[in-house]
Amino acid sequence: MMKKYLLESETSYDDGVPLISNITPVMILCGSDYDMGYQYSLQLNQIFGIWALKHLQRRFSKVEVNALRAYHWQLEKHTPEFIDMFRGMAAGANSVGVHLSYEQVLADYCTVGIIDMSLPAYPIAKSLPIYSGTESPESQNAKLPSNECSGFAAWGSNTKDHNLICASSEDHPLRYEFLAIALPETGNNFIFGMVIIPPLGGHPAMNNKGLAYVHHGSGTNGKEKPGYGIPPGLAVQHTLRFANNVDEALATQLAYPSGIRAAGLWADVGGKAFVLECRDPRVVRRAGDFGEQDFIYATNNCLAESLQPFLQNEFGWPLTYFPHGGWNVDDLDSVRRNWCMWNALHNYHGAVDLDFVKMLWRIPSPPPAYPTLEEAEVQLFKTHGAGWDSYIGNLANQMVGIVQPDNGDKGLFHVCTGPVGRQVEPLSAGWHDYIIAATYTFYELQLASKPVDIVLAAYKRSQYDLYHSNKELRKLTYMDVRYAPLDAIFNRAAAESRKGTYYWDLAHNTRGNESMCNYAKAIRALTKCQAYAKQVYESLVPPAAKPTDLGLREWFGSWGQWESYSP
Repeated sequence: MMKKYLLESETSYDDGVPLISNITPVMILCGSDYDMGYQYSLQLNQIFGIWALKHLQRRFSKVEVNALRAYHWQLEKHTPEFIDMFRGMAAGANSVGVHLSYEQVLADYCTVGIIDMSLPAYPIAKSLPIYSGTESPESQNAKLPSNECSGFAAWGSNTKDHNLICASSEDHPLRYEFLAIALPETGNNFIFGMVIIPPLGGHPAMNNKGLAYVHHGSGTNGKEKPGYGIPPGLAVQHTLRFANNVDEALATQLAYPSGIRAAGLWADVGGKAFVLECRDPRVVRRAGDFGEQDFIYATNNCLAESLQPFLQNEFGWPLTYFPHGGWNVDDLDSVRRNWCMWNALHNYHGAVDLDFVKMLWRIPSPPPAYPTLEEAEVQLFKTHGAGWDSYIGNLANQMVGIVQPDNGDKGLFHVCTGPVGRQVEPLSAGWHDYIIAATYTFYELQLASKPVDIVLAAYKRSQYDLYHSNKELRKLTYMDVRYAPLDAIFNRAAAESRKGTYYWDLAHNTRGNESMCNYAKAIRALTKCQAYAKQVYESLVPPAAKPTDLGLREWFGSWGQWESYSP
């Protein structure tokens, strides 16, 4: 009975293909490292289906087994909590009929399915069991899809309430993504994002000490040699769990072994922030280094001029440095997205709040300056990026997250799946993806200390969202052409509300891992309720899509100091 319940999948399928959710799903993990790993597999299966676990199954050659020993040794030394968590994940998968070993989980999360045979060997941990399956041919190296992401943090004199607010977007090809709320027995509670294929860490993320991981920070490996290190996604989780502020986060990031770059944009509620652009030579960028007043930002390039010797433009044209935009290591879209954030946070200093940040991701980029998109994509590389003016809100946004950290149980996490704005342009050539049934709205999570309180906060927020959307919707009559489609969305929100309370009640009457799975089902239903209800409301009461909608001065008006590109 239990196994059948856990095998139910929330993912929609089309011709046997699992579709990516239009509302980012949420896990709740609680307890020991082993228990959290066990729950992780159960909820991965609940959300996406059995394939999400089966894809970890693989066989290893002798060379690959030796590489896995090296990765295990690094985990044992630097992030030992993942050893028990991975063993729990394997056990959780086995409980729903998918045979996984610890080594298979380790390979997926540490090597992203790729083991570089050229890396030097590390000491072998005797405690690592050897996978006894039939050996397969040695793995081949492959290039991972690149990410094009944007993020910033603002605080103090830059924000209306002087509190820290952080935001970032994950801009990449459509992937199966989710958020996890971790309530471990030791260390801090935290919220983080993950992608399952490949298993990469997402941003933003935060803990209950007021520390936020805002963005991967870009940068460069500098003089660091490739090696078996701690993958960035695992490094971020470990830092969030055991670091209480920016100073501790920086020390932790610098302490990880060389080989896999540990970077990132981090900020805390004490008004400190940094971007670690390189560990060797050490380059730590701070707010104010380039004229920022109580804010800092990052995309996919370096802003530190001293790192030029370690950079090259991936398209072959000469490297150029742009003030407040950084080095043109791509087709200039990183420079332009940096400018988008600089222009907003510099010119609207002191006006930044939650509504402002949401609005910033709704400002549409100017369309490419060519008659057709086809011609624009051809000309992009010929003109070194001229004719494109990429903003942070674009058709490559897969998830936009806004965090309001708190040193306590009141931290808020706002999530929009896909673009926030309805009128958006491609990020760059080929960078435009489309969320199925996009809502263009945010739902809200609270990082409380207990699963029941997390669900309660989401329920309260959903009730307010239902109330406001219902009030606006019932102003329409049956004769209004907008009524029927919006009423259908509202009814879906109401249905998700009922599901949420059902699983919430069920969680009270179950125990252990089963209870945690029910809490997780409740939170997923209630966040869907929020998103659908807000979709109805914002269809009738459009949110701010430009600064003047918030009573601010015109974007790119003659009053400001704006950065822009002219060929």
